[in-house]
Amino acid sequence: EEEMEEWLSKSSTEENTLCYWAGYNLNIDEAEELEDKIKELEGKRGLLLPVGTFSPSFENIYDLNGNVSEWCLDKENKGKLKGLSARNICDKREIFKAPPKSYIGFRVVVEKK
Repeated sequence: EEEMEEWLSKSSTEENTLCYWAGYNLNIDEAEELEDKIKELEGKRGLLLPVGTFSPSFENIYDLNGNVSEWCLDKENKGKLKGLSARNICDKREIFKAPPKSYIGFRVVVEKK
């Protein structure tokens, strides 16, 4: 969890979030008003984009703040969601709202030796 927090603090918010789809930085009220349009987009082609659609963030890691939120383990081995998904707005000041299950995943990181 601590490593993920570090990565997120250094990553871009200009990735696959609701702000990308709207074309500007949404606030929480605007995101709620756009819910019907979001569902329409999900029904047509979905909001998930191929990995690497956006430039890599910190340490050449893709999609830290977009596409899916990641499950992480904290120090007590309890699962927590971290990072933004395509269903979140990009304002890090907003209270995190868990996305639908189809926008939650996990990240496999392989360190180069």
